Amino acid sequence: MHTARPWLPLAAALALTLGGAPAGAQSAEDLEALVHKGSLDAALRGCEKLIKARPQDPKPHFVKALALRARNDLKGAIASLRRAVALDGKFHQAVMTLGAMLEENGEIAEALKQMRLAVKLKPDYADAWFNLGRALDRQKQLTEAVQAYGQVLKQSPKDLEARVRLANVLGKLERTDEAVGHLREAVKQAPQSVNLRVGLGAALAKARRLDEAAKELQVALKAEPKLAEAALRLGRVELERGRTKEAVAALEKATVLAPKSAEAACDLGVAYDAAGNPKRGVEQCRKALTLKPDYVKAHHRLGLMLIKLKQCAAAKVELETYLRSVTDRRKRKEIETRITGCK
Repeated sequence: MHTARPWLPLAAALALTLGGAPAGAQSAEDLEALVHKGSLDAALRGCEKLIKARPQDPKPHFVKALALRARNDLKGAIASLRRAVALDGKFHQAVMTLGAMLEENGEIAEALKQMRLAVKLKPDYADAWFNLGRALDRQKQLTEAVQAYGQVLKQSPKDLEARVRLANVLGKLERTDEAVGHLREAVKQAPQSVNLRVGLGAALAKARRLDEAAKELQVALKAEPKLAEAALRLGRVELERGRTKEAVAALEKATVLAPKSAEAACDLGVAYDAAGNPKRGVEQCRKALTLKPDYVKAHHRLGLMLIKLKQCAAAKVELETYLRSVTDRRKRKEIETRITGCK
């Protein structure tokens, strides 16, 4: 999910304010219902009437913003939300929605300011915490994103999306065991989700818990035999476990399911090489480079296999191509030694 979470129905905000619509006018709640029905022109006309009748009421400005956003007028929607917040700085619903729309408009610093204000105004507002966590993740403010998603789960322990996003952020922070714990809980909540199980398998592999990783990926592949990612990840895990026969089988399956995947082709080449067949490994790495000419890993692996086959000139070309992307002095020295040592 790449968009902000929706605001609560306006009735929730109305309960926090005093006064209804003037006689003969629709209420803000009625106008919001029109927005959700798609009657945007009618909703906007009603908002203008209500604004004229009660110029100090923030609610019709809020609903006007929803209608304008539904018409893809983001700038107009932001202007209406700014007016609503100016009229009532504690209108947390408008503050949160303003933050989400500012982020959508690329105004990141101001968006985060509004989102932080929204959770300060209403600390139990789970959707506001979610939107804040998502924005912080995008801005690579990962530690604070963990805290925000943690607040969502504190209030809504069954929020699956928040849990998965939290696991992803923890993975970026190299807090792998914590990520695994949250993904296990996610799989318990949605055992039918193959993608979640693949994600758990990937996290377990990153944590070097290879036997557990293989088990989860095997379950995923059994449930969805045509899922190329599951086959690819299983092949990688089996290779790391030293089970080259199983790795080759899984990666051959991955290349059939995803014939245009340079990653699958290259990994199959690595598996063939590990199984004692560098010639077939070379074929697969060359195929990977046909699919993705700038695939650095394939240049590296192909070069090493060519050294095994004593094809030194070809190996030098591949490894020198790989070295263009290597900045670590130790790695460069190692590869340069391999090139000069090939006879």
